[in-house]
Amino acid sequence: MPHPYSEGNARAMINESHRYGRTGSAYTFCIVENSNSDLMGCVGLRNVNSNDRNAEMWYWLGRKYWHKGYASDAVRLTLQFAFESLHLMKVYAVVQESNVASVNLLERHGFTREAHWRKGSFMNGRWYDVYGYGILRNEF
Repeated sequence: MPHPYSEGNARAMINESHRYGRTGSAYTFCIVENSNSDLMGCVGLRNVNSNDRNAEMWYWLGRKYWHKGYASDAVRLTLQFAFESLHLMKVYAVVQESNVASVNLLERHGFTREAHWRKGSFMNGRWYDVYGYGILRNEF
């Protein structure tokens, strides 16, 4: 889980996910370990725009689960849901330039870098450039 993350944060996220899911404006999926159902992370679509048929993909994965293929599976399945079930035309994602693993993950799944926002994110007292990526249905 992202830190710091309290039980209150978790409850708020769950309630928000339920509320947005009921309206169809966002979808959140848990990534769980098959053997023991431990929560490894989440993946989802937000800002789902049924008129323009696009949505933003987001994800996070606990550090101990990095580099094991879980994020790759989650991205693939979420894209499949977006294009086959929601009939979206485009999925986009925003990532900090310093998050090389995420950049590589998106590019491996066919996302194309479409934007570069200089100093687009402030975190832990530092500015980061941000990249915008997109994938179209026919590229999946």
